[in-house]
Amino acid sequence: MDQELLNAAKALAAREYQVIVEKEVGAEGEATWVAYMPDLPSCVAQGETAQAAKCALKTVSEDYIYFRLKRGVPVPDPKPRSSVATCGNTLTKRADAEVINTE
Repeated sequence: MDQELLNAAKALAAREYQVIVEKEVGAEGEATWVAYMPDLPSCVAQGETAQAAKCALKTVSEDYIYFRLKRGVPVPDPKPRSSVATCGNTLTKRADAEVINTE
């Protein structure tokens, strides 16, 4: 990987993109956490915990942006969001840029 491009991708990925983390329960009751960024289509990761999914998403988002930059494709800007919003069992906190669906 081109180090200069990778550094640029990491800087862009550090912007305040909304991260959504949801718990998904399989047919046998096993839980998997899925994290994604609505502003970066196809940018999805999963893990055994919410934190593991978020950590994996950090790497995925950096790679996603890196390859967009390498191909000369524009990187979407983060969309502005309100400070705090609630909807059912989902809580959004803009301070830490995450949504956790605990259903």
